[in-house]
Amino acid sequence: MVLLPSGFELLDSGTVGGNQLAAMDSTGLAPSDHNLHVRERYQRPGSGPELDWAPSNDPQLGKSLLGLNFSLTGHMGPSISATLLISFYNELPRIDFSWRCEFADASIGSFYNDNTKLRVHWPVSFSGDIYRDIAFGVISSREERPFSLPIGSMFQMAYTV
Repeated sequence: MVLLPSGFELLDSGTVGGNQLAAMDSTGLAPSDHNLHVRERYQRPGSGPELDWAPSNDPQLGKSLLGLNFSLTGHMGPSISATLLISFYNELPRIDFSWRCEFADASIGSFYNDNTKLRVHWPVSFSGDIYRDIAFGVISSREERPFSLPIGSMFQMAYTV
């Protein structure tokens, strides 16, 4: 993504790609039943392997009276499929990114660590404060994670160009 007319690149091309869906597999990381009643011996689970979304078929392009829709389906490991839909509008300076995720006996993330949960990465190439909407307000992003959002099983993000 670039700013026109300067051509300034908004995303840091040296890290993960923009709008990259990721999580960590947590299968088998839960405490065993015999340790649940002994709180002092409980150890927080570690992190499982990283799951990055990768396309599994060719992209689809559709036209409507409102503009263009681009969709691409892929997988994160064997039990999570996700479809990306990007909508470009004829009359609006806006691009919408929507993810639709389907889980089949998947276990992702750790209750204690947001960096392991389902998230979308937008590695920006500039410094400064970034804020995002939350219910009834806004919050600033962490410096080490300027625009990485932990998400639920379905979400929509909209950006104004």
